[in-house]
Amino acid sequence: MSSINPSDAFPAGLATESPRWATAWNPLNRRDFLRLMGASLALGGLVACTRQPDEKIVPFVNSPENQIPGQPLWYATAFPLDGHGIGVLAESHMGRPTKIEGNTLHPASLGGADGFAQASILELYDPDRARTVRHEGQESSWEALANAVEQQLVLHSSNEGQGVRLLTGPVTSPTLRQLIHEFLEAYPKARAIAY
Repeated sequence: MSSINPSDAFPAGLATESPRWATAWNPLNRRDFLRLMGASLALGGLVACTRQPDEKIVPFVNSPENQIPGQPLWYATAFPLDGHGIGVLAESHMGRPTKIEGNTLHPASLGGADGFAQASILELYDPDRARTVRHEGQESSWEALANAVEQQLVLHSSNEGQGVRLLTGPVTSPTLRQLIHEFLEAYPKARAIAY
């Protein structure tokens, strides 16, 4: 019976199974491993050494009503999921939303908040979110958007809306369904698509 050293078993098996990869296999010894880890930690530390720009912290001249520093404010709101509103409570510290919890008084959530509701906190405070209407990369206005849509609808009114598509999310609101129905009556060849 021959005894095989466990450290030799893998390279030997790799050489018989896949000779091409066996030449690339070179296990690190302890010294090389520590040297590699030390270099990666040093590089990681250098990245963290960037100096952040100085910011001035100025207190409120007139403190907002009902805001006490360190005390959260809770707001009852709804989180839309598949066209339905799920009742949630949003915790806010000094004007910034920080936590979403289920609303125990709402029949859809009954005090629970799933992962989608918890992740929606990122949508509430997103500094990269668009704050204005944009057209071809330039800032525009809601009035300009309404005028552009109206011009396109006037162009398509002669062909009863052929080629016009109305893209929405799931719609459960009776009012919105009625508005979409009226739009499709005015433009019979247009299509409404719920994504």
